[in-house]
Amino acid sequence: MLLIATDEAGYGPKLGPLVVTATIWRLPEIDATQAFESFDPLPAFAALSTPVQAAELPRLKLSVADSKRVFKPRQASGLLALEAIVLAATRWAWPHWQGSELQAWLEQLNPADVPSLQRQPWFSPSALQQPFPQSDRLAEAPSSTRPPETETICDALLKVWTGGESQLIGVRQRVVDAQRFNQRCGQGVNKAQLLSETTAGLVVEILNEHDDSAVTIYSDRHGGRAYYGGLLQHFLPAASLTVVSETARESHYVMRQQDRQLQWRFTVKGDSFTPVSLASMFAKYTRERLMDCFNRYWRDQHSGQLSPTAGYPSDANRFLRDIQPTIERLKIQSNDLIRQR
Repeated sequence: MLLIATDEAGYGPKLGPLVVTATIWRLPEIDATQAFESFDPLPAFAALSTPVQAAELPRLKLSVADSKRVFKPRQASGLLALEAIVLAATRWAWPHWQGSELQAWLEQLNPADVPSLQRQPWFSPSALQQPFPQSDRLAEAPSSTRPPETETICDALLKVWTGGESQLIGVRQRVVDAQRFNQRCGQGVNKAQLLSETTAGLVVEILNEHDDSAVTIYSDRHGGRAYYGGLLQHFLPAASLTVVSETARESHYVMRQQDRQLQWRFTVKGDSFTPVSLASMFAKYTRERLMDCFNRYWRDQHSGQLSPTAGYPSDANRFLRDIQPTIERLKIQSNDLIRQR
């Protein structure tokens, strides 16, 4: 059985990209006597929720959880914990992959978005040559003399994770930079619709690459949206669709297409489900790495002190005021820099 889980990072900010990620899992086939709609995959992911304490990180217990719980921007261990889990999951999905730079990692997740990113100076090919993992940040404290042994940490995590019934077989993502974000909104698509369409398009790409007869899909609900039937029918036009429920808690759909049966659940706080949590962590890590490139670029171009930004509206406005003379000097178009919705 195939399970796909999706989440995003960067939906609210004014600066930087929107990142939508899907984790792809192989699960044991369900019992023939069990109704597909009532299948509960949660037990298959118990191992990923188990806290793991590696000797190299004595003060951290690592487990897959919502990225907002793991990543604490003001704590030195925040990115460390996030990166350790993302790196271990990368090794699990692609055990023979040997990339060592951010660009190579982005291309592994989805090569289609990299050329568009590279057209912007803050995501140029040289900017994306930052290391993956980001070893200069892999330290518990500034006084640390060397980074912890990341491979040993991965081994500790994978020893626990791979003992369960689930197998991570891939991760895919879409990175929507400000320029493309504005282009889509300029075509009459609002921000919520953009998120939903990007998510559905990513899932359809994955479905086209696999031939499993039973597929279940989990997504964190997109803002306040409760009705997704029209969206799913648009992206899967040949499937017959049944609405199981559209409640304040969850929107649940079952689709049948020839010999394939699919169900898709959009759930409030869906990122509490481990596969969605891991998608959240990948999306957050990608965005944090790209925002680091973004801030490096403006710091290098700007004269004087410049505090970095995470891109959220109030701080983004402060940042834009600070760099306004540099924007004018470099003749940067606002549509390439600032998300308009």
